[in-house]
Amino acid sequence: MPLLLQQLLDDPGLGLELCAGRAGLSERGPVRWVHSSEIPDPTPWLEGGEVLLTTGLGIKDSPALQRRLIAGLADRGCAGVGFGVGVVLEEVPRALVAAANDHRMPLFSVPYEVPFIAVTKRISRFIFDEHYATLRSAVDLHRRVLAGVLAGTGVRGVVETVAGQMPDFGLVLFDYYGTVLAQQGGPAVDAGPLWDALARAGHRRDRYGVTFEGHAVEASVVRLAGEVEAILAVVGDRELHEHESLLLEQGLTGVSLEAARGLSARVLHRARADDLLQEVFEGRIAEPVLARRLAAFGLDPRAPYRAIGVARPEAVSERALCALVEETVAGTHGAGRDAVVGRYDGLVYAVAQPPAGDDAERVAAAAKARGWAGVAVG
Repeated sequence: MPLLLQQLLDDPGLGLELCAGRAGLSERGPVRWVHSSEIPDPTPWLEGGEVLLTTGLGIKDSPALQRRLIAGLADRGCAGVGFGVGVVLEEVPRALVAAANDHRMPLFSVPYEVPFIAVTKRISRFIFDEHYATLRSAVDLHRRVLAGVLAGTGVRGVVETVAGQMPDFGLVLFDYYGTVLAQQGGPAVDAGPLWDALARAGHRRDRYGVTFEGHAVEASVVRLAGEVEAILAVVGDRELHEHESLLLEQGLTGVSLEAARGLSARVLHRARADDLLQEVFEGRIAEPVLARRLAAFGLDPRAPYRAIGVARPEAVSERALCALVEETVAGTHGAGRDAVVGRYDGLVYAVAQPPAGDDAERVAAAAKARGWAGVAVG
């Protein structure tokens, strides 16, 4: 967990005492680093999240500079200010205290007996330990994700494993078409409207954020062969901390591996279907051989079937159209029907059992829902 300033103040070995800005303790966020400075305006050298230590040497004679220092540090996003008493000034200046309260900037005194290096070492050590623990947890999660992939738990297993390490967040995994592949933990959200919000933002970037029903959502795009395969959305009441982003990366690795494995299986399945369709259209296959080949695809050669052909516009990739036909005819929307989906002479064909009269209509509707113009089905 990140270091909060309150933890530093509670350390009895340092003897720090909060003087002002108590309201900011819960607002300023974690301590990212510590810096010492005696110049009136150190903000150009700060990034935000620092605790600034000072004895007031550069501002001791000017209440205006004292107020300006606090205002600048607050605007910069610093976590707090430590004032060393007894070195230059015997007490924390009143103007500094008033400004800290006005800007909700935590201001604490550092006793003369406690050198700044002691505070610096304590913060540095905590940050080092935090980073080490983060790496350890990431490596541990990586191993468990890979173990799940090898065990065949699928994307659901990957998402469940990652969600267990990120209890403050919910994870929702969509395929490219908005179908929920897995959903685990966190705030209860309706996946349909969430997908609509993500789709409006677009998937051109590999990672982007949106706000959905008051929640912060970070979406990560999984690409295979240069095309979007899945989108993993992390939903929470705050943004991800650094260590949580690292954990998320391990989950994305697992999702990518599972997606690649599924893609490889689909590519192989389509190649077999392509060969079968070519032999059928060119009249190069005997009926007994055709029966055996259809049975290998899970179809009953003696039972009725329905076949449709789909023409692909240039704006739609062949892989994306095949995936849409597979999903619509034989996948989730096809209620698990057996089907052969392959390509021949520029068209995508689907042969499915049992026959259903609305296959063509459902494929056309699915293409329209994705904004694909020019998809012809017959």
